[in-house]
Amino acid sequence: MTSHDIQAILENLLDELSNRPAPDDEHDEAEAWKDDMDGDGAFAECVITSYADGGYMTRDAGLVLRLADGSEFQITIVQTRHAAAERE
Repeated sequence: MTSHDIQAILENLLDELSNRPAPDDEHDEAEAWKDDMDGDGAFAECVITSYADGGYMTRDAGLVLRLADGSEFQITIVQTRHAAAERE
């Protein structure tokens, strides 16, 4: 698994959190984990952009999160160790 694989997993997870009904709308039990992870709905209107898609000048994998309140976060993903099978 590479840093870009981890980026894709995180991007998909955060995208699931950002695309959900408002708290007062009905939703099924299968979606309850989203409320558990993001109880206050901060990610409900979050925009997620990868470093590559956003044109950031880096070779690192990573994501930029822009929340509805205007705050912005960058998550850089760097692989610090390779699996034992890959080293041989």
